[in-house]
Amino acid sequence: MPNSINSATFWQFSLKFYSDSKVAETLLHWQNHHHKNVNVCLLLLYLNQQHFELSSSHLTELINTLGPFNLTFTQPLRTLRIQLKQHSDLPHYQAMRTQLLATELQFEQQEQQLLIDKLIEFKLGSTSTPDNLSLYINKDLQCAKTDLNQTLLQLKQSAE
Repeated sequence: MPNSINSATFWQFSLKFYSDSKVAETLLHWQNHHHKNVNVCLLLLYLNQQHFELSSSHLTELINTLGPFNLTFTQPLRTLRIQLKQHSDLPHYQAMRTQLLATELQFEQQEQQLLIDKLIEFKLGSTSTPDNLSLYINKDLQCAKTDLNQTLLQLKQSAE
């Protein structure tokens, strides 16, 4: 695994890529309506940018690695944060919401670390045009995948 792939560079890529409102909207829709993990999607896009190709068996291993942490920590906290929105009249609402969001981001960063830790065990193939996201998303989501790949290309060009 090349030195360019590590949790810090992946996190920075994710922050930059996710800051695009169309990207965030698409990934959250996939998460909320199609049970896709945003960090897995971001990793697949990151690997595309790095020109590495993931196998379907590697993807399954990544998902299985992430599952327990996500189910035990990230998802319950996200649910709590969403439920808290219905109680904005609480005296310390804003402070609680801010703390929950900050903790959720830490959990997201931990998920990314778990993904990278597992990823470095793999021998990845290199290709000029990888399409790792197709391993994870259904055919009915292909249109949005094209938009994400275009955003990725634009981000890459702006960095050059």
